[in-house]
Amino acid sequence: MRRKTLSNIIYMGYFLIGIVSFIISPTLPLIIKDFQISVSMAGLVFTGSSLGGFLGAVAGGFLSDIFGRKPLIVIGCMLQFLGFYGATITNI
Repeated sequence: MRRKTLSNIIYMGYFLIGIVSFIISPTLPLIIKDFQISVSMAGLVFTGSSLGGFLGAVAGGFLSDIFGRKPLIVIGCMLQFLGFYGATITNI
């Protein structure tokens, strides 16, 4: 894969991560209302997001030592795209 294409894929992944973390805050009141949960339970959305990022970074470090950075970055971006696509087509 060409270096520029790989860089664009990586930048798009980071852009999407930024969008998701930016969107969680304003949607918190809607999450509380729609799912009828408490504020503290909705706060777990933030905690879960941060914890998932931390655990992913730790696991990614070990896996990048084994498989290399480039394949792991590409696979991670593809998985993230599939996750965002799945969330987009979900009809709740």
